[in-house]
Amino acid sequence: SFSDSKIQNAIDYINEKFAEDITLDDISKNTFVSKHHLCRIFKQTTGYTVGEYINHKRLMQVNHLCKTKGMSLKEACDMSGFPNYSTFYRIYKKENGITLGEMQRTAKNVLNLCLKIDK
Repeated sequence: SFSDSKIQNAIDYINEKFAEDITLDDISKNTFVSKHHLCRIFKQTTGYTVGEYINHKRLMQVNHLCKTKGMSLKEACDMSGFPNYSTFYRIYKKENGITLGEMQRTAKNVLNLCLKIDK
């Protein structure tokens, strides 16, 4: 449908530009859809708001750069479109429900538990 092709155009644009400072205006102009209509049909189609989708792509990119390129978290944040580390940290916590420190402690506890079980 017409809406699906517009959403796909928006997703393609975001996937190409998420590491840059993109705005809803940029996406709206690129897809030739009003901001209001774009927001509504994007959420209906994807389950994400436009901002949530951009942040999700950026978080995935940080993870990819750290794991595959061995980048520091700070470097990966800079290359993934986050304006600063504190913004990354806030969005990470919002999407994952825990802070990085809590996640690392949990992972360490799970690893320790697994080691105890294996013995």
